[in-house]
Amino acid sequence: MSKVLSPRLARAFDLAEAGLPLLPVHSPVPPDRWHLSGCSCARPDCPTPAAHPLRRLTVDQATTSTRRLLRWWGGSASTANLATVAGAAVEVIELRHPSPHDEVAAWLRANQVEPGPVLDLGGGCIQFFASLTNVPVGWYHPLPPGWVTKLEHGSVVLLPPSRQAGGLSVEWLTGPIGIKLPDCWRLFQALRRLPTRAALAAYHHGDRDATERSRPVDGSA
Repeated sequence: MSKVLSPRLARAFDLAEAGLPLLPVHSPVPPDRWHLSGCSCARPDCPTPAAHPLRRLTVDQATTSTRRLLRWWGGSASTANLATVAGAAVEVIELRHPSPHDEVAAWLRANQVEPGPVLDLGGGCIQFFASLTNVPVGWYHPLPPGWVTKLEHGSVVLLPPSRQAGGLSVEWLTGPIGIKLPDCWRLFQALRRLPTRAALAAYHHGDRDATERSRPVDGSA
């Protein structure tokens, strides 16, 4: 084996060593007559462009095996996107909210929850990694602007340096190595209580009263 690893293979080794099972998935390509969906699978009706396993692989084959990773990203799948699978080693909570990550993180800490590893998917969408639960189904809660959802087990989760359909990259905001996973339920409950963008900004800058007045009353918070 060459002593010089490709960036993708080196990243795969690091993530696997941290305990994340990995799987190569299709990557985005410029749409043309052979790739109408913009996915390297070439299916014109691809339902999940650049976010499903290569060839005949399934999510159950995600692994931390060095030999398998080398076969994939050191061989014919060298340019494939990197992905893990929700429920394999972590829960994944997705937040769609217009507020900057630092304001959301401050809100979580004020609610005694450390954010843990966080991915930025762009477009106001971020994903939090959390401790595993024994609940395979997803959870969903609407927010004043956006939503928060726990991905159901088996969902493909893209990891850096992957690119999404449309060209947006996936980047780490924090983590993943050396950062403790937060409790999934506590994280979800704190995120579902996020106020509006203006109120969260006010909270971040010290106006707690404005945030409390803006918080929706649904009897469950």
